[in-house]
Amino acid sequence: MSCANLRESIELLLRYGKVFFKPHWESENHNGGLLLWHNLTKGTPAQQRLIAELSFSQMSLIGNSLYRSQLKGAELQLIYSEPPDSAYYQSFFDIKVIFGAERNQLFLPEHVLDTPVKTANISDHVVFHQQCEEMLRSLSSGEKTTTEVRRLLLQSAGDFFDINQVAARLNMSERNLRRRLNAESVSFRTLFEEVRDLLATEYLAKTDLTVAEIAHLLSYSETVNFRRAFMRWNGITPSEYRLQKGR
Repeated sequence: MSCANLRESIELLLRYGKVFFKPHWESENHNGGLLLWHNLTKGTPAQQRLIAELSFSQMSLIGNSLYRSQLKGAELQLIYSEPPDSAYYQSFFDIKVIFGAERNQLFLPEHVLDTPVKTANISDHVVFHQQCEEMLRSLSSGEKTTTEVRRLLLQSAGDFFDINQVAARLNMSERNLRRRLNAESVSFRTLFEEVRDLLATEYLAKTDLTVAEIAHLLSYSETVNFRRAFMRWNGITPSEYRLQKGR
């Protein structure tokens, strides 16, 4: 919901969908646009058809709630023969539906990928993006407590949890949390600073928020305190960092 356009939404789906969806979505460039599908090999043909229809129906409903205009030029391509009620498919999806295709897939032309999202919010998107990155990292990370603490700190961005609040959400005492983090060679303070620095650099590089606005989002009561912390983390001022990133 915070993505700027359809292209960004699909990039998010492709990168992070593996955390939530099986089978995973895949894509390829085609005729100046994008083909989107998932490889489904298990189940009977009837079961595969049902899953395909449910997946694209869900995508259609989500898309209609997020985008300002109809996706003109988009095509839903389905592998099976045209059924007697094919007109219903056309009415439901509100895009061209083609039957007898090589696989179940959605074609989105280039101009459709730039369709803006109604609820786009760049500052929230930075936080949500980092939460997704943390979930993706957790798939291969053995540092369970560290991952959980980072996740909770990212979720509470803007009004960060303190160590007692994080411990309560992990159903343990503060002492036990500190002990587990120490076993993973990290401290709560270090993780807190890492998350603040991560969000700060993302805001500076990817948004037009002022330094004062970023300081507020990171729960600094005074902008000068944020500038000092950023200098300590990165060796340069927030403004210098932004210039380096071409903002």
